[in-house]
Amino acid sequence: MDLNEKANELIGLHIRKKDIANELAKLELSYEDREKDLYKEFVTKNIDEFSINGYTLRPVLKFSAVVKNDKTIRVMRRRGYKDLVKPTIHPSTVHAFIRRISEENDGKLPQWVADNFKISNKGTISIRKD
Repeated sequence: MDLNEKANELIGLHIRKKDIANELAKLELSYEDREKDLYKEFVTKNIDEFSINGYTLRPVLKFSAVVKNDKTIRVMRRRGYKDLVKPTIHPSTVHAFIRRISEENDGKLPQWVADNFKISNKGTISIRKD
């Protein structure tokens, strides 16, 4: 294979790769839309599990929390959480901390927590092959 053939092959692969990436992006958007719709329907109809075509689907609420800024580390130290805080706070530590604070306060978060952490819940569908 000479230089021209190799270059043309690489260009073809580059174009194909971009096309596939664009197609994947569209597929991901469609998937997310369908997943949101199905999650809402599961919750509305109080469905815990649904089996179809050899797959089991379950609604799952995924929780995430991240530190908003560097001020959060100072706030946590002042509030007595020095053991959780190093130069940074590990994401899994943040996650566990927010869950614990939420449980201690009957599912409600103190304002200082809401001010210092970006907290979100995302409804997803777990799909498992039977």
